[in-house]
Amino acid sequence: MSEAVRLSRFDRLRLIWQSLIHRDEATRKAYLEYHLVRRKYILSQTCQHLKVNKHEPAPLLGMNLLDIGCGNNHIAEEIAFRGADCVAVDLNNDAIHLASRSAASKGSPVQFILSSAEELVRENRQYDIILCLDVLEHTADTKRLIWAVSKLLGPNGVMVFSTINRTWPSWLANVLVVERMLKWMPVGTHTWKNFLPPEELAHLLDTHGLKLTHQTGVCFNPTTRNWDKTTDTSIRYMGTVVRK
Repeated sequence: MSEAVRLSRFDRLRLIWQSLIHRDEATRKAYLEYHLVRRKYILSQTCQHLKVNKHEPAPLLGMNLLDIGCGNNHIAEEIAFRGADCVAVDLNNDAIHLASRSAASKGSPVQFILSSAEELVRENRQYDIILCLDVLEHTADTKRLIWAVSKLLGPNGVMVFSTINRTWPSWLANVLVVERMLKWMPVGTHTWKNFLPPEELAHLLDTHGLKLTHQTGVCFNPTTRNWDKTTDTSIRYMGTVVRK
């Protein structure tokens, strides 16, 4: 969807209710794999910041990209085909193994490392693009992670993230429905206190010399099995961060 859609509170509740009806495996798989909407956002925001044409075959050629907490999200392996030199790190050895095998099978030249952002800081590394996708709400120390990003981000760098807001519709959708009712994810995957409101994240970024320049909501429609950008950031949102 090219334009963000507007969702009223009624619309949000309707989508949550539809999720309860759609218990099939295909819908569950579509919910877990929302990398397409993130990939489009990453490409759009990074190219805009770097002032390059996103429609070029390799608009990120020569750029160094770091995917923090990559898991097995396939983002780095896809962005690598747009020219970026990609490094992906995670503390889960199984995730690194699966992601590395997936990238290798597609000929994507991503370097996967069993490591953390803090460890990369100690190695004095810096990157033009940093991805932090669905990591902020799972880290044990959000302040420490933001500090690491501030050290790893190059002078003209850009960070793109996705995370979950701390609101009651968010708890309803991500914990009550997805975990406890539908069991699309293990119970305990999400912790309410770790959810991050945009204003709280903006304050954390500000204390480390970073600023939030753009944000957009993102929601799953169980009827179409698509993820779409939305003007509503109350459940899940993506954003762009640069140096102040």
